[in-house]
Amino acid sequence: MNNFQLISLILSIGAIGISVYSFRETHRLNKEKKYLATRQALSEQFKPYINLLHVEYTALRERLSGLSSELCDAKTAIAEAFDRYDHRHNRCGRYLRHIYVDACERASAEFESELSWQTAQFLNNRFYQLKRIDPSLDLDDKSDSISPVLADDFIENMKTLHMSIDNNDLEMLYSDFLDASSRASVYMNEMAEPCKISLNRLEEMEEKNSIEVFKLFEYQDLYLKYIRFKRLLDFIIESRLRRIETSIPYLPISAMVYYGTLLEATNELCTSTLFRLSKKY
Repeated sequence: MNNFQLISLILSIGAIGISVYSFRETHRLNKEKKYLATRQALSEQFKPYINLLHVEYTALRERLSGLSSELCDAKTAIAEAFDRYDHRHNRCGRYLRHIYVDACERASAEFESELSWQTAQFLNNRFYQLKRIDPSLDLDDKSDSISPVLADDFIENMKTLHMSIDNNDLEMLYSDFLDASSRASVYMNEMAEPCKISLNRLEEMEEKNSIEVFKLFEYQDLYLKYIRFKRLLDFIIESRLRRIETSIPYLPISAMVYYGTLLEATNELCTSTLFRLSKKY
C-alpha cells in the first residue's frame, strides 16, 4: 500500500467516524428536542392542574412549615419527659429520651414507603398496631398481637422503656405527655379545615380529569406531587393526633410510642412533601 492509498484509507475512516458521530449527535438532539416539546405540551395541557396545586401549596406552605416545627418540639418534649421518670440506676450510656426517639423513628421507618400513596384510613389502621403492644406479653414473640413488621432493635427499645418506668409514675408521665403534645394537637385541629378545603378542590379537579382525553398520570412529575400533597392533607385531616385520649388515668408506654411514631411519620411526610413541591415541574 503506497502513501496515497494509506492517506485515502485514513480519510475514509475519519469520514465514517465523523458521519457516525454526526448521526448520534443528531439523534440525541432530536430526542432531547422531542422530550422538551413533550414537556411543554404537557405543561400547557395540564396548566390548570399546575396552577391549582401551586395555589393550594402556597396557601398552606407556611402553616405546614409551622406544623413541622410543632411536631418536632412535641416529640422532643415527650422524650425529655421519659428521662424525668427513669428509675434505672445504670443507664448504660443511653438516656430514655434517646431510646424513645429511636423507637418512634424506627417504627415510622417501617411505614415510610407507604406514606405518600396509601390512604389515611389504611395508615391509621397500620400504625394502630403499635398501640396494642402488650407489655405483659413476651416482646420477643413477634405474633400478630405485637406486629411482625417491627425490627429487633425496636423490640429492644420497647423492652427498655417498659422496664425503666415505674408503674407508680405512669400517671405523672401521662400528664407530662399531654402537656408536651397539646400544642401540636391543637395546631393540627386548626389546620384540619383549611386542609379539607384544599383537598376538596384538588379532588374536584382530579374528578374533572377523568372525563378529559389526557389523563393526569401521563404527566408523571405533576401527578406524583399532586397525589403526594393530597395524601398529606388527608393524613392531617384524619390524624389521631387530633384526638389524644385525655379522660383516662394514664397511657401505656406503647400508646405513647404510638403517638410519638405518628408525630415522626407526619413530620416526615410533611417535610418531604414540602421539599418536593418547592421544586419546579
